[in-house]
Parts: sequence; C-alpha cells; structure tokens
Amino acid sequence: MDTLTIVLLLSYLLAAFLSIAGITISLLARQRGRTSLNNAIIVFLFGMLAMCGYDWFIYFTNYAFHGVSSTLLMRLGACLISLIFAAWVELEQQMISIKALSGPTFFFKVYALAYSCVWLVITLFIHSRGFYAIKFLLLCSDILLLIMMLALSVAYISKLLLEARRMEPAYMIIVSTMLAWNYISFIWGEMSVYWGNSAFIREPLDFTILFWLAVNIATIFFVYKVDFALAYEVESDSAPAAKTFDLDAVLEEMHESYNMTKRETDILRLVYQGLSNMEIAEELFISKSTVKSHIYNAFRKANVRSRSEIIVLMHEIGMGEGLDSPVDLAEQDGQTGDQNSGEDGDWSCKL
Repeated sequence: MDTLTIVLLLSYLLAAFLSIAGITISLLARQRGRTSLNNAIIVFLFGMLAMCGYDWFIYFTNYAFHGVSSTLLMRLGACLISLIFAAWVELEQQMISIKALSGPTFFFKVYALAYSCVWLVITLFIHSRGFYAIKFLLLCSDILLLIMMLALSVAYISKLLLEARRMEPAYMIIVSTMLAWNYISFIWGEMSVYWGNSAFIREPLDFTILFWLAVNIATIFFVYKVDFALAYEVESDSAPAAKTFDLDAVLEEMHESYNMTKRETDILRLVYQGLSNMEIAEELFISKSTVKSHIYNAFRKANVRSRSEIIVLMHEIGMGEGLDSPVDLAEQDGQTGDQNSGEDGDWSCKL
C-alpha cells in the first residue's frame, strides 16, 4: 500500500475514535440527568461509528465489489446511511421543534426506516443481476431520501437563523452538508456500476473520511458546549474548585431572580429530566395546553427560546455564571414581550 492509502486507513480509525470520544462525552454528561437532546446525540454518534467502520472495511478491502458481494456491500452502505439520516433529523428536531414540520419529520423517519428494511431484504434475497433491472428505482429512492433530508435541514436552519441563533445553525449546516456530499458521492459510485462503468468511481469515496472527520469534530464541539463543559469544569491550581451542580438550588435561584412561579420551576425540573410536554402533563395531572402555557411563561422570563437553551442557562446558573448583576425583571419582561409578540409556538418548543 502506498503512503496515501495508509494515511486514509489511519484517518478512518481516527474518525471512529472521535465517534467513541463523542459518545463517551455524551454519556458523562448524561450522568447529571437524561435529556431528549442527549439521547439523540448518542444515537447519532453510534450511527457515525458504524458508518466509519463500514467505510474503513470498504477501503481496506480495496473496494472489493465483485458479484453478489458488490451489490450486498453497496446496498448495506445505503441502508446504513438512511438510518444515519433519520438519526440526524431526530437530532435536529430535538435542537428546535417546529410544530408545522412534525408531520414531514415523522414521515421522513418512517421512509428512512422503510427504505433500510426493504432494500436490506431485497439485497439478501435477490440475485445481484436483479439490481441492474431496478436501477432506476434505486436511483429514485436514493434521490428522494436525500432531497427530504436536505429540505428538513434547510427548514430547521432557516428558523434558527431567523431567531439570531448561531451555534446550532452552524452545526446543522456543517453536518447536513457533509452528509449530503457523502451520499451524492455514494450514489455517483453506485450508479457508475449499474450503468456499465466497470471501473468503480473511487475518487469521491476515497476522501469520504474528510466528511466523517468534519461531522465528528463538529458534533464533539457541540456536545461539549451544550452538555459537558459547564457540568465538568476542569479545576486548576489558580482557580477555585468547580461548584457542584445543585438542581434544587438552581430552580430556587430562577424562582427568585426571574420571578418564576412554583409551578413553572416544577415544570422546568421535568424539562431538565427530558420529559415531553405530554409526559409532564401526566406527571403533574394537568392538561398539555397548561404545560405549554407554563413553559412559554418560563422561557419568556428567562429570555430563551428552546429547551436546549434553558438547560444551558440552568447549568450556567448552577456554576455561578448564569446571572449578571441585578436585573430589572419588569423591564426585561417588557423587552422580551416586544421582541417575541405573536411567537408563542417558538417559546414552547419541545426539545
């Protein structure tokens, strides 16, 4: 093997290591309490780990696509990517919830799962030559999967940009671009086989590692900023020991500083634990609409727009960084109301 091949093989192993590192960080952050966002990140990173292992195997075997093994390996790769797409859309949905997109998002996840199951069964029970007869069906199903993923990602990113948020849309843009670029190159290579090109187009896939490195690095950074850093601050000789996070103390401080009611802090406790609006309603024996109303009021008072933001704020408060000098809460509430009039759905999003 030449030097470039060895570098690429080692890079795939590095990408797999980054996936494992991201999973480890997420699991450590999870010790302070489960959240839906944390769960979605872990599922997505496990998918990335499987994808890195798959691509490493393909590259290591020098793209040994011959006979049945050719179609089997290519279709297994497509099925795996579709599941990663579904995990990614779920992660996006946990970062920001748009009620109008709940239907399309659910449909996409069902389509991605059905895509994986159907093509896996077909791959296992149909002779390799059969794929040449259904190559147009293959191409259409692949393109539809890609278009739906990109459409949902663009909708989520646009919403976040309109809210003047920066970290989440930047992360979404990086990952969505890398996933789309990789899948386009995968389709290119696969179709080159079915349309009679005996030389598998390797060039686009040789550097798939760049996509996975970018996705894993961006995800680790996102997990660190959102979940990990404030819960596990590193102590230094010149700095005082990090404070222990006390959820009860945080909620009490939010009650006093943000003028939140007891019911609002009770609901924030359950939001922090990762419960959905319906689960909170069942836990507190109140209606779902009442839960949304309390969440709206709590988010408005804290000047946040999503569950991920309120969780970050709670950790900042717990570590002594969330509240500035005394704030005129009445003035803050008035400014918040002016900025967000008519956006009730934004404040009560399920993350």
